[in-house]
Formats: sequence, C-alpha cells, structure tokens
Amino acid sequence: MMNIEYEKMDGRARKLYEAMWNGFKFESIGTSIKKTYSTRYKKDSDNSYCFDGGSDKEQLLIKIFGIKNKAEFKKKYKMATSGSGEEDRKITTLHSSSLCALLHFYNITKNTPLTLELVTDKHPKRTVKFTESYFEYKSPVINNPSNMDVVLLGKDNGQDVVLLLESKFSEYFLGASSVLHDVSNQYLDKKYASAPLYTDEVLKKMGLRKKPDGEGYFKLESFDGQFYIGGIKQMISHYTGVMNVLNGESYDEKGRKSEVQEKVKNAINKENAVVILGEIVFDSIIGDLELRPKVKCGSAYSEKYEKLAMQIKDLTKENMRFEIITKELGYSLFKDNKHKIEPKIKEFYRY
Repeated sequence: MMNIEYEKMDGRARKLYEAMWNGFKFESIGTSIKKTYSTRYKKDSDNSYCFDGGSDKEQLLIKIFGIKNKAEFKKKYKMATSGSGEEDRKITTLHSSSLCALLHFYNITKNTPLTLELVTDKHPKRTVKFTESYFEYKSPVINNPSNMDVVLLGKDNGQDVVLLLESKFSEYFLGASSVLHDVSNQYLDKKYASAPLYTDEVLKKMGLRKKPDGEGYFKLESFDGQFYIGGIKQMISHYTGVMNVLNGESYDEKGRKSEVQEKVKNAINKENAVVILGEIVFDSIIGDLELRPKVKCGSAYSEKYEKLAMQIKDLTKENMRFEIITKELGYSLFKDNKHKIEPKIKEFYRY
C-alpha cells in the first residue's frame, strides 16, 4: 500500500497534496495509489500520484467512486477523454482537472438536473435548471480549436441556456507564474475578438504587459506578482472561439461528426438561446494556498478573472446572445446543492 511521499515532492506540489490529502485513507474509498509515470522524463514522477488498479481506467473510476449511473458515466467518460490534451492518460491522476469536472458534472440529466444561480454581466440573477452535460466541446479559434471542458444545457424561465465552463482544479496554484511565453501574434489581428483584449491599456488593468517573444509570438509579463496568467489567456481564447461560433463559424471535424459538436451546435443555434461563458475553480482548500505571504492563489486569480470579465462585458454589451459570468464559480457549490453526487466523490474532494 503506497503512501504519498511528501518529503520527495517539490514545493508547490507538496503544499497541494498535503493540503488536499494529508491523512486521507485511500483505502476508505477502496483504492490504492502510485506515482504517475512521466512520459516526458520516462520515469515515475515524485510530484504526481494516480489511482492504481489495472489499465481499464473507466471501470477503475466507476469502482472507486461507487458510480451509480454507470451508463451515463461511460458516455461522458468517452467525451471527457477525447480531447487533444491526453486526458485519457491523465484522467486517473489525483489532481486531474478533467477528473474533477467529469465526477461533478457527468450525471446531469432530465432525471437528475443541476440548478445553478448565475450572476452574469446582463443578469444579476439567473436561475438555470440544467438537464444535459457535454465534455470537450471544440470551437474554432485561430489555428487550433479551443477545448471547452464542460458544456451544460438548460433553461431559465423558458429561455434556452448554453453554459460553457472552463474547469480548473489546481492549475491556478501550481501554474501561477510571472511570465507566459509563446502567445501567437495572430491573437492581435483585428479580425479576431481577442485583439481588443490584448491592447496595452486592457492588459495593464489586469497587471500584464506584452513583449516580443521570438518570431510570430509575444509573452505576457505580470508586474503585479505571480498569478495564473495561463488561465486568463485561455479564457480569452475561449471567448474568441465563442464569438466565432456566434458569427456562424464551426469547428471543422474531419470524418464522423461527434455527438458533442452536433448537440452543442444545435443548442447554440436555437432562436432564443443565450450562450454564457464562465469558469469554475476548485475553491475549497486549494484557494487558500498562498503564492506569497498574505496572497492566496484563489483571490489573486479571482481578481484577474473579474477584471477580464468586465472588459468582455464592455465589448459585448450590444450582443444579447452572449453573457459572461462576472465572478468565477467554485466547486464548493456542490456542498449544499440539491444535485446528488456520490458520497465517495465528496469524501475524496474533502467536502
């Protein structure tokens, strides 16, 4: 039975694992753990652990978490591991963002709906009953598509709502930095929705500046201490993709059309549908981890997200088909929500 060897872990990874799972008995959810194999370094990583138990990861997760609606889980597992980020390989990693999204959102159906209260730029309070969930929806950005972690379909007072959610588990702590390299200059092209968000004036409001970074690229530097710059860049990419979709473009899938692309596209194209873009982060425990004395990663990222949302609000105030969530959601909403998630999921995420 392997235990986490905290003393061998690097600073931030160690803080994360200690905060989340120190003292946690993995056998209480019927599993054991092992170090994650790093394909990059061709050896086991000291900074990452995963569930142990055979190569059939789908069955392994069903068993560990006591998944009740197995048919729904299998369908959603397939979606969640079909993205372009090697999710299938990473899905059993303890701190996997895709795993967190899958476990919380897989079982959203007409029989097990999820009702959320959303605050958007155009509505101080939307109460939306969601009855469908999809994973890894692709929208056309510039060269590569943006992969949306979770898409929820539902209704608010008869109006169709498509909620596009970027999901983060520990990235806003582990991935906080003072510089982000290799952002394509194409994002600055006036024909894309991203261009106004990368002006010096707007970046300054988020504590960022851009500088050349090799041919065809620029880098984003923070003059406001470390935070998760990658998350802000990603939200701008998602916004660009959503705007492209609302302007009639769609991601061109080679070969067979996937159910995710078809269903989400049809939902967006409904006459009265509103598309809401937002982010959900694992806020309990991780949000309190400090990036520097008295600066928690949760509030540091939240502040930047809210500033970005305000800029997007200004750019889209005439567009009644699009809304942005003004403050990111937190997974802690599942603690008190009537939507039932399996007890072992709550146990593992320390609710």
